[in-house]
Amino acid sequence: MDAPAKASGGYAIAGGASSTGKAPSAFREAEKKYQLHYDQELKFSKGKLRGKRGRLRERPTDLSEVLDFRSPPRDGDVGVVEVAMDFPGNRRRTVRSLARHPGFYHVESYLTCEECEELAREILETHIDPPASSNHTARHGDRVSGLWAAAGRGDAYDPVSGRDGTCWSPLSLSPSGSGVLTARTLLERLRWVSLGPRYDWTRRKYLRDSPHRELPRGLKAMADGAVASLCAEEGGATSSMSTFGADAALVNFYGAGDTLGGHVDDAEADLAQPLV
Repeated sequence: MDAPAKASGGYAIAGGASSTGKAPSAFREAEKKYQLHYDQELKFSKGKLRGKRGRLRERPTDLSEVLDFRSPPRDGDVGVVEVAMDFPGNRRRTVRSLARHPGFYHVESYLTCEECEELAREILETHIDPPASSNHTARHGDRVSGLWAAAGRGDAYDPVSGRDGTCWSPLSLSPSGSGVLTARTLLERLRWVSLGPRYDWTRRKYLRDSPHRELPRGLKAMADGAVASLCAEEGGATSSMSTFGADAALVNFYGAGDTLGGHVDDAEADLAQPLV
């Protein structure tokens, strides 16, 4: 979970320069270096290709230069600073920073598993419905409301004649066939939801006057408390850290095998503000 945040994927740039003639950024170079590659295994019999497609096998990626904070520091991990810090809620956590990149902090296991589950349940039960925007908004607008409860009932998506003015009908009353879209399927396809004021990706600004819910109190307290503790540890740090107050968040949902693609969080109007 990020508060506030921007999630956007991208593809590595082939060659030494982009289409604009500019040298690729450090991020693009790293993205190209660590992107996944797959080799197709083709089967031949008596000199002839058998089958149109072979199995795809992931090509090993050299991660020897990648920092993994889950592993003990290596001799080559220059500039990694590790300290123990106290955070709100009687939390004492390991914090790692990079001497060459001031302002970066990695806090290990800030939330417990139980706290993560509680926060995830609160968001799914209360905060994924409109006026929050999600990956379903572009196709279904603000009609997909009450998704968590509808999935629990086993309802079908019926925006035309849903019961009691909703977009849901009992699955038993829906036409049979593979074309029925169930609430459970929509829930499984939920990939992200934006909390707080909606973000206009075209104009790259928050629509603060648009209808929205406030952030979940637990999520806001977590972000504000972490920043305040780091600010105190750094002797006040910057004025942007001391005045920070999380008011927007992007929540990503992951299924088995899902990963977060490489991206740059550069959508905020004030890049001096902390990103949690």
